[in-house]
Amino acid sequence: MSDASARDAKAKPGYELTRVQQLGWSAGAIGTSIMIGAVSNYTLYILTTLMGVGAATAGLLIGLSKVFDVLIDPIIGRISDRTDSRWGRRRPFLLAGVVLAPLGFLALFSAPSLVDGTVAVVYIGAVLVLIALGTSLFMVPYMAMAAEMTGNYNERTVLMSQRVFFNTVALLLMTVMLPNLIKQFGGGPAGYLSGGIIMAALVAWFFAQTFWLTRNAKFVAKTPDDAYTLRDQLKFIAGNKSFAVFIGAKICSFLAQSFLQGTLLLYGLYILARDERFLAPFGAGYTIGSLVALPVWAWLMTRKVSKRNAYIFSILGLGAVFLTWWFATPQEPTWVALARFLLVGAFSAGSMTAGTAMLPDIMELDRRKSGVGQEGLYAAAYTLVENVGSAIGPVILGFTLSLTGFVSTKGQGLVEQPPGALMTLTMCVSVVPAVFAGLGAFLMRGYTVETELQNPVPQSK
Repeated sequence: MSDASARDAKAKPGYELTRVQQLGWSAGAIGTSIMIGAVSNYTLYILTTLMGVGAATAGLLIGLSKVFDVLIDPIIGRISDRTDSRWGRRRPFLLAGVVLAPLGFLALFSAPSLVDGTVAVVYIGAVLVLIALGTSLFMVPYMAMAAEMTGNYNERTVLMSQRVFFNTVALLLMTVMLPNLIKQFGGGPAGYLSGGIIMAALVAWFFAQTFWLTRNAKFVAKTPDDAYTLRDQLKFIAGNKSFAVFIGAKICSFLAQSFLQGTLLLYGLYILARDERFLAPFGAGYTIGSLVALPVWAWLMTRKVSKRNAYIFSILGLGAVFLTWWFATPQEPTWVALARFLLVGAFSAGSMTAGTAMLPDIMELDRRKSGVGQEGLYAAAYTLVENVGSAIGPVILGFTLSLTGFVSTKGQGLVEQPPGALMTLTMCVSVVPAVFAGLGAFLMRGYTVETELQNPVPQSK
């Protein structure tokens, strides 16, 4: 039996992928989420608390690496759209990410052990660029593959719910496993180095699994689009109203999550009087909430409600939960904190599943209208928003903390912080992300792709 026949025989009726292929693709989210989490959750803390770098300088370094993302993502998307190989358009780039992304992660977590002073600033700047390059080389083609591997509307929702599951696993690794590894290996620079080695190995492993297990999945050959310049394609994409609405809403969503994640560790240290292990109950609660809610969201979106409406409801729920951080104190009952963590996980599962499942629908509708396979550019725009949006919180937080007098340290423990800095930390885990969540829900009212896919779409000539 041929690979194609075996695939068809084992796939669920109406679906185009076997369970192994689905899970093989989805598991790549563990690696991408670990890479994004390294920048959004740990970089600001490593720089300001372990390496003595000023908060403004730390924020500037993260921001400059995101400028590099802005430049490189569309280029990677364009090149992958025009690649023609026996592995398909996307998978050769996955292999490059397998090598570069783990190296970037390891370089970041080994920084406190290797460099100091002015050299540290230069080193971290180069490392953040390496992280951006390695992550983008994998993630841009990876997201484009979802629209190529299957044309089934519901199977895409299943794929994305599985991706959210693995995102949740990655969060558990970053918030429970990594902090405990750091403590297990003695804390400080040595702990971060040892923990970094293990996490970098996990990134490499899951990236490699995605590359290998999707080898027999369907891919779309490159289209004869020589008449379309990069400028033409970007102009076409920019004129796609539903995509603009979708991207605007996702920017708000990622900003909301970014402010929470970028602030949470410092908030736990200075407001709730905890250490790095504060992330463990958050990660555990988030994971449980997500795992319980995921099948419910998948069932709703394949049978009862549109992806658009599911996204609006879930992001509004997240905003409401974010606001409760304003009232958190070191003395609050354990059940209150646990309920907050569970709800963040449950609503995040909905917003992430719906948000990512809409992307391949947009790609398919575009291909019907334009006749051009430019999934890579759409994936690049999405990846750019996710990477930049997920890191903007720490950038703005770094500058704001600097303006409010935040005192950086170099591994010698916590120091008393001024009231303005403490208020900034509280605002950035509660009010600020809640506002962005509400704005994202408002923008999604203009999304019409689901209606358009149900009607015949004339192809452009």
